Amino acid sequence: MTLSSRLSRQSMADYQYVTVDQAASSLGVAPRTVRRRIKSGELKASMVDGRYQVELPGVSRQDGQLPRQSGQTAGQDAYVDALLERIKSLEMELEARRIEVQQLHSLLYRPQLPGPSWWQRLLRRRT
Repeated sequence: MTLSSRLSRQSMADYQYVTVDQAASSLGVAPRTVRRRIKSGELKASMVDGRYQVELPGVSRQDGQLPRQSGQTAGQDAYVDALLERIKSLEMELEARRIEVQQLHSLLYRPQLPGPSWWQRLLRRRT
């Protein structure tokens, strides 16, 4: 389990489906950001009549707002969301670097072809 998934997991099990605009106001971000998060898989959503219905945990039915932790402001919510997004991008970059290192190791330990080395072939051509 990644750090971002542990940080973003909610203890509430009930989910509510809301529109992109309602999700944006609940999360304190722009609707464009909500659509981007849907495409990246950060938010779950389904298409209903050509529009996204976004799945949000613990949305109260009266006002459409996510319940806040005690003492938490909208600015703090936005900051936490930005940090979670940054963590996810860094995890993806780290995984890409791991794959790159793995590929380089496989090239490094590949058996050499028999015969003269590249510099021996180069010197042979000049003489």
